Amino acid sequence: MAKARSKLAEFLGKLGSKVFRILTRWEDKGFAPRTSHWLKLGVLGFLVVLIGSLTAQTQEFHVMCYDMAIIPDAYVTHMKAEPNPTEGADSVTVTAQASVGEENPVGTCISGANIRIGEDSTSFPMFAVDGEFDEATEELIRRISLKGIQPGTTWVYVTAETSNQGSETQWFWLLVSGVEKDTIYETPEIETAPGSVD
Repeated sequence: MAKARSKLAEFLGKLGSKVFRILTRWEDKGFAPRTSHWLKLGVLGFLVVLIGSLTAQTQEFHVMCYDMAIIPDAYVTHMKAEPNPTEGADSVTVTAQASVGEENPVGTCISGANIRIGEDSTSFPMFAVDGEFDEATEELIRRISLKGIQPGTTWVYVTAETSNQGSETQWFWLLVSGVEKDTIYETPEIETAPGSVD
């Protein structure tokens, strides 16, 4: 059906071209110039509309549907740092849970995980709480130093890797804060005589 419409539109296009040339010659030679002019415009307008409608009907429209859901290779959840806010602590313990995504083949397991803090590109390995990365769900832990991290809010990134080379990164806020001044207690120096016990 579409091919027949296309052929008809092509035929009408050629016919319109021939009619246009004939009517233009008549107009140029003075044979009913006004009639030739208006007839030429009317016939051409009709053919343009007819060809346009036939051509529009021959186009096939394809509707593409895309599933925009991105299914991760792994899930990183239950992330937290203790203490948070740090309140002057020099390190924090970060825990998280990593699970294999639904679309992975049976037998896929969490094969490793790492952590990084802030804009630093250095990452450190996290450890499986049970000692080995060999299950589809693993509890993760790592104690990490805050040395060199300025007070303020910073991101903590946890990346889990799967045995089929997939990975997923999630993040959370860590508030690096100092000890409040009124909670700092200085120990006075006590002078004792050598050999005495206080």
